[in-house]
Amino acid sequence: MIKFDSSYINTIIEKNFIICIGVFAIIPFLVISIYNNPSADDFCYNIISQKYGYWQANLFAYNNWNGRYLTSFILTIKSFVSDSFIVYKFIPIVLFSLLFFSIYYVFAIFFERIEKRYILTFGFFIMTMYLIQMPSISQGFYWLPSSISYQLSNILSVTFFYFLLKFIKEKKTKHLLISCLIVGYVIGCNETSMLLINFLIVTIFVYISINNKKVEKSFLILLIFVITYSIIVFIAPGNSARSSVFSNNHQFVYSVLNSFIDFKKYILYWLPFIIIFVLYYFNNFSLIKDSFYSKLFNVNPFVVFITVFSIPIIGFFPGYWSLGGPPPLRVINTIYFFFLMGFMYFTFVLYFYLKEKEVTFIKFSNWVNYLIVLLILIKLTSNNNIKTAYADLFSGQAYHYDLELKKRYQLIDQASQNTVKVSKLKNEPKTIFFDDITSDSEDWRNDCYDNYFNREITIENAK
Repeated sequence: MIKFDSSYINTIIEKNFIICIGVFAIIPFLVISIYNNPSADDFCYNIISQKYGYWQANLFAYNNWNGRYLTSFILTIKSFVSDSFIVYKFIPIVLFSLLFFSIYYVFAIFFERIEKRYILTFGFFIMTMYLIQMPSISQGFYWLPSSISYQLSNILSVTFFYFLLKFIKEKKTKHLLISCLIVGYVIGCNETSMLLINFLIVTIFVYISINNKKVEKSFLILLIFVITYSIIVFIAPGNSARSSVFSNNHQFVYSVLNSFIDFKKYILYWLPFIIIFVLYYFNNFSLIKDSFYSKLFNVNPFVVFITVFSIPIIGFFPGYWSLGGPPPLRVINTIYFFFLMGFMYFTFVLYFYLKEKEVTFIKFSNWVNYLIVLLILIKLTSNNNIKTAYADLFSGQAYHYDLELKKRYQLIDQASQNTVKVSKLKNEPKTIFFDDITSDSEDWRNDCYDNYFNREITIENAK
């Protein structure tokens, strides 16, 4: 008679469940990248670069649109949107990879002696939590102006904290200098990341200075760099030109009030699943015989809690202040990422704080653990970004979307007349589709499209 060893099965599940879920979550987003195509501002940046040349194009963007200097430097690289768009299709894959490894290495800073499997588990944990609840996948990874402005800023932010934590641990000047350099890249991506980084660095500077009862000179230097980079973004002439397009902006009370309203709305949406997944994660993390306590967690939990839950409020504010309305979903993607990473840091701080006081943080029976696993599986199979990505792939919608556009490009290329009517797209996969041209020849999207293909192109029979 074969003996059923439930403890062995339990061990396998505990060790590999999150990694398996993470791989399952990421795969469709990597595969679907091959069907991605440029749209909207993608063609605009290419045209600006062709018209003015690379450096003049960046100066034009700074003076006429915004102060995002790093974003402009990257988006005006013509080869990103050219030929058969092969480079464009691979950019999301690069961003996914960089995001995962940046998370992996920053976690490794906290636990240098822990098994790599546990570090991988954390990386897949964050990626799954991020992908399943981020407001817009298409704006997060597949539409280039957004992915460079916001997703790259997330990657650079994690990389920045990696070197900052290295400096805190090892006190090597080179790590401080690298931090000062990378934080400039973060600030040069978008205003939301800029504001959040300013907030976090000021908070860290004040906290460390109070704890040490003296001004921490190294962090003062970093703060000076942060402020300098922020001024470069803030004084850009393009900011005024851009803000003039939006009404009801620069209303302080309105902006603060709506920031709190959005905070409540999104926290109530994000937190339940985060907490469920965190409970499962720490129930298994606590099984490690030696959790390798790091002094980087030796922070007052209350201070961390207040800081982390301030992130969404501060993140929502620039949208209402500058746009006069709610921030775009691509901005909320970044707010969610900062909050998610911050919340995980808070849970580790709380975990070790309670452990030091010999209080059990989380410990469940197997049946409770099974229930949590069931809730996670229910969430994964409900309507969410991961399920949508698989649906876009298996339904063939992503494939036919790419095929439709290839036929359109061929039609435009072979057209004998300057004016070309193209069909409205029948397939618009939610994962990768962002925007398209319209039936209005005066529309700015059409104008960029026309200049890129050197034709007058409009949608026929557009509703």
